[in-house]
Amino acid sequence: MWERKRQRTSCQSVGGNNVKTLKKSSGFTLVELLITIAILAILTGLALPSYRDFMRKNMVVNEANRLVASLQLARTKSLTGSFRGGVCTSSGPTALCAGGSPNAYQNGYNTFFVVNQGDDPTVIEFSPLANNGMVQLVPSTTALGMVQFDRLGRLDGIPNNVTGVQFTACFEGLSSLAVPGVSIFVARSGRVTSFPIVQVGPCLQDTNEN
Repeated sequence: MWERKRQRTSCQSVGGNNVKTLKKSSGFTLVELLITIAILAILTGLALPSYRDFMRKNMVVNEANRLVASLQLARTKSLTGSFRGGVCTSSGPTALCAGGSPNAYQNGYNTFFVVNQGDDPTVIEFSPLANNGMVQLVPSTTALGMVQFDRLGRLDGIPNNVTGVQFTACFEGLSSLAVPGVSIFVARSGRVTSFPIVQVGPCLQDTNEN
């Protein structure tokens, strides 16, 4: 084992005479430095998965909250005088409503309202999915590519035997204990709620509550 030592001189008065003495001060040894680096590496390895899961969970919650806010905005427009308000799949603010496959939500969605029956939809805002599509947003099969509210704020255009429509937001299509998915449920009355998914596994498309 080697040790780098520094010598420092100081003067002391002994019997009226100044006498120089040597003091030794030690730095880190090579072994101590290697042990410190090893401990830091272990701590970093333990903390990294937790931080990664924390960031992924935030991505899922943020996407779910954005959809909840869009649905509530569309319902508010319906309640304040518009003929209809809603959310629909779209690839951009000028694309209006793409309709069709529910998977088109991966391209983004528009929040819109219709002032009078027969008018074209007016886009309030376009919401592209963030995080390069790592968070998947999928509605139940009954939602298709559009969710609409009537002038009373109720869901419009759904079968009588359906209590509402549901969306799931999951990281890369999976819900886990570390990164749970979020379910967004729009009741027939128009009330929008969200809650974590407790099941572990794929976030299935057909998750409508009957």
